[in-house]
Amino acid sequence: MLSIKKIKEENLACLSIALIVFVFYSHTLNYSWKYFDEQMIYNETLLPVPTSIFETFTYILNFGLFNFFEASNPFYSSITNLRCNPINTLISLFAYTIFQKNAFYYHLASLMLHIFNTCILFFILNRVYESTNQAEEKNKYKLLLISSLALIWALHPTVVEPIAFITNWVGVLSYSFFLLTLFLFIIDVSPIVLFFTFLLSIFICEYSVTLPLILFFYSFATHKSNSLTEKVKHAFKRTSPLFLGLLIYIFSFFSLPTRTNFISYPFAVILERIFWLSPQIFFHFIKLIFLPLHLTIDQTGNILFGKTLLDPYGVFCFLLMYFI
Repeated sequence: MLSIKKIKEENLACLSIALIVFVFYSHTLNYSWKYFDEQMIYNETLLPVPTSIFETFTYILNFGLFNFFEASNPFYSSITNLRCNPINTLISLFAYTIFQKNAFYYHLASLMLHIFNTCILFFILNRVYESTNQAEEKNKYKLLLISSLALIWALHPTVVEPIAFITNWVGVLSYSFFLLTLFLFIIDVSPIVLFFTFLLSIFICEYSVTLPLILFFYSFATHKSNSLTEKVKHAFKRTSPLFLGLLIYIFSFFSLPTRTNFISYPFAVILERIFWLSPQIFFHFIKLIFLPLHLTIDQTGNILFGKTLLDPYGVFCFLLMYFI
C-alpha cells in the first residue's frame, strides 16, 4: 500500500507539472484565428457552426445519419478522406455549438486536454518505474526523474502545434483516451472499461490503431514466467478487449461509405503507403524528437524519401518501424 505521504508527494509533483505546462502555453489562449485550416471552422467550410443545441441535432438527423457523417463534410461531399472517425465529427459539432467562433475557448480546451494528458503520462511513468524498481534506494530521485520526462514530453517543440492550432484539439482529445487506456491497462482495471476507452480513442481519431500491439508486447515482456507459451497466453488474454475494439474499427472502416475511397486505390499503391511511405514518415518524426531543427506547419516538405522502393534508407526505415 502507498503511504499517505508518498501519495501527497506524487500529487504535489503532478500539480506542479500541470502549473508549469499551463504557464508555458498560456500565451496561446490569446491567439486569434490563424490563416490555414483554422479558417475552415470560422468560415464553416466543412461543417456548420450550429447556433443552438436544437440546430445541432437537426444537422445530425438530416445530414449525419444519411449523408456519410464520417466523411467530415456531410454538406458538400459524401467522401472527403480515408478516415473512419464519425465520433470526431459528432464531437466537433457539439463543440462548435458551445464555443461558437470564439478562438479562446478552443485554445483553452486544447490546453486543458494537454495538461490532462501530461498528468496521465506522469502517473503512467510512475507506475512503470515502481514496477521495475522495487528497492527504496533506487526511488530517491524517482519523482524528479519522471517529472522531468513528463515535462520534456509536454513542452517539446514537436508537441506545440497540436496545442497551438485549433483544428488539432480533437486529436489531442483522442490521445487523452489513448493515454487513459494505457494507464488503466497498467493498473489492471476491468477489460470492459479498457474496451470502451480504446473504442472512444480510435473512433475519434485513428492514431490509436497500434495500441493493442504495443500493450501486447508490454504485457508479454512484463509477465513473470519462464514459459513462452504462458507469456503469450497472458498477453493475449489481457489485450483481447483492445484487439476486439480494433476489429470493430476495421469492420466499420470497410462497411461505412469511407471504403469507397480506400478501394479506389490500386492495391500496389496501398502496400506502398503502408510498407514504404509510412516507415520513412515514422523515422522522420523520430528524428524530430531529438533534433527539432526544422519545424513547420507543412512538415511533409522536410521528409526525406528514398529514390527507389529498395533504397537502403527506405529499407532501414521499414526495419526500424516494423521489427525494432
